[in-house]
Amino acid sequence: DLAESLETYGSVLKDLGRQAEAMRAFGEGLRVLAPFFQHLPAAFSGLIGALLNDYLRACQAAGQEPDEDLLGSVGGVLEG
Repeated sequence: DLAESLETYGSVLKDLGRQAEAMRAFGEGLRVLAPFFQHLPAAFSGLIGALLNDYLRACQAAGQEPDEDLLGSVGGVLEG
């Protein structure tokens, strides 16, 4: 539920043009969900994929590089 709330919060921030804050919200959602995704990838792949996509877009819009450690924690999505 927390990861879904952070996804929603990030989307609202993005729509308000607050890209750096949206990036942080999406990133926090990824951090929260990563351990669950690692144990049950099929159950959480949809949400983590959406968070990841939004995180990367927000990084680009904010002109910031994605956190490589964070990306590594959800590597299964990137590989799939």
